[in-house]
This record gives sequence, C-alpha cells and structure tokens, in this order.
Amino acid sequence: NVPLTASDKEHVVVLATKLSVSGSVVDATTKRPISKFRVVRGILFPGGDQPAWQRLDATDATEGRYTEVFDQAYDGWKLRIEAPGHKPVESRRIAPDEGTVVLDFALEPQEDLAGVVLLPDGKAAAGVEVALGTKGVYTSLQGTSFGNAHNTPIARTDSEGRFFFPKPEGDYKLFAAAEAGFAEADGVDFPKTKTLKLAPWARIEGRVMIGKKPGAGEFVTFQPDLGRWRHGSQIMFGYNPEGRADSEGRFVIEKVLPISGYAGRVLITTLTGSGQSHMPVGMTAVAIKPGETSRVTIGGGGRPVVGRVVLDGQPETPVD
Repeated sequence: NVPLTASDKEHVVVLATKLSVSGSVVDATTKRPISKFRVVRGILFPGGDQPAWQRLDATDATEGRYTEVFDQAYDGWKLRIEAPGHKPVESRRIAPDEGTVVLDFALEPQEDLAGVVLLPDGKAAAGVEVALGTKGVYTSLQGTSFGNAHNTPIARTDSEGRFFFPKPEGDYKLFAAAEAGFAEADGVDFPKTKTLKLAPWARIEGRVMIGKKPGAGEFVTFQPDLGRWRHGSQIMFGYNPEGRADSEGRFVIEKVLPISGYAGRVLITTLTGSGQSHMPVGMTAVAIKPGETSRVTIGGGGRPVVGRVVLDGQPETPVD
C-alpha cells in the first residue's frame, strides 16, 4: 500500500513477505491445550486502536494450535481467541511487515454466557441464529438472519437449542431470529431464566395513499419502537423491512418484528449524480401483536400545497 507521486525518478517498491502468525492456546490453570477454540481477526486502521473484528471470516482451531496467514496490507492486525468456558484474549498489535510471528495464549477459565432458544410451542429450537449486542457493535437483522454483520458475535443453536458466547463485560442484549419467530432479552432479565422463547412474527397489510390517489408502486417501511433498548446502553440495532404497493396502493409486509411501531411511505428522491435519498414519511402508529396481522392506512389526509419557484438570475448550470 504505497503512495506514489509523479516524477522523473524511478520508484522502488519493496514487497513484504506474507505475515504468518502461529502459536499455542492453553488453559491458564491446567496448562493443557484447549481442544476447541475460535480465532477472530481484527483489522486496525490508521489512527485507531479499536479493531474491526472480521467475525464472518473467523476460523475454528483444535488441539491448542493455530496458524493465520495474512496477505492484505492493512495498518495492523489483532487476534482474538475465544473458547468455551474461558475468558477471551486479544493479542497485541501485529504490524503487517513482521513476517513470521509466534504468539502463545493462556486463557483463564470463565463461566460462559449460555442459554437455550425455544420455539413458540416450547420445544427446543435447533439451528437458530443468536446475536450478541454490546456497546459499540451494530447488530442488523435482515429478514430472519444476522449473518451479514461482520462485527457482530453470532452463535447458532445446537440440536437441543443451546448456544454460548464468551461472557461480555458491561451491558448486553441477546437477539434470536428464525423462520418461527423472534426473541430478545437484556443482561438483567436473561440470567433469571437463561431462555429465549421465540414469539411468532407479525404481519402488516394496508393501503398507501397520496392525497386521494392510491400510492401505486410506492415502497412502504415499518420501524419498530426500539427506544426501550437504547436507554443508557448505546447498543445499536438495525431493522427496516419493506413492502411495495400494488396498482391500487395495497401492500403487505411479512416477518414483522413483534413490537409496536410506525409504518410509512418511503419517499425516494434522486440526487445530483446517481445517488438517492430514502426518507420515511407519513409515519403512522401501528399496534403489533405476535402472530397477528395489523392493518393500517398510510397517507390520504392533508391537502395539496401548490407553489412556484422563481430563479433570481440565470445560473451557470441549467436547472431542471
């Protein structure tokens, strides 16, 4: 990653060898190799010491040994070692030009953040994604999956519906999502039951109007009221499902989070160039109940406002 300035001189670029980091992972008390653990890479960008953890690219290792080979010239790297029943450990900063590095880790025993996910009928929910929300980590739900969030810790339940995370420090929230439904709990309530029970998804149907005319082809969005998750926690959660109205302005939004919120039309404005602005407008309160269909009419009120824009002089660029 070499900046170059045009000149008559010949530039010499020296290529570094690939960075290779390997070592051992043992229990700090018994000194025995840890049988199963995960290695998560963290990218360090210039001017920052907080790594962007690449959880989608994490690797599983066994028998207390690991090897990671890096071939991208970022400003630096860190490694995070996670193992069941142990406190996670983060490495020092690893420079991209260090070549071959040996880093050994000793993990202290620690109780996991563990629990079980249940289906709405009370049976164990196997293969369900569970996301761990902590301060500064953005958790995004798309459909019934958290899988596109690089920086979000995600676990998948086993055949008995069980999951675990290394126990986080500070406030946290747990989110579970599957075809059968959605569940959430915070760090105050979850330890009491250690259970996440899925509530069935809700559904919204209705009609969007622009004045007295149907909003044919308009996009509609739903935004649940997530205020109760934000107070004092700084835990970020994103979720914005959309539907599209037919020629009569009628729409349906499936897989709605079972939390009351607001539905509205998406006003799409084309900006200079190829960009667009997507702005929810006409937001209308919607009471949501798990497993039920809520009905709402968006727009249809108010009255037209008609005006005229007059240019003061001739601009250099023609105005459409």
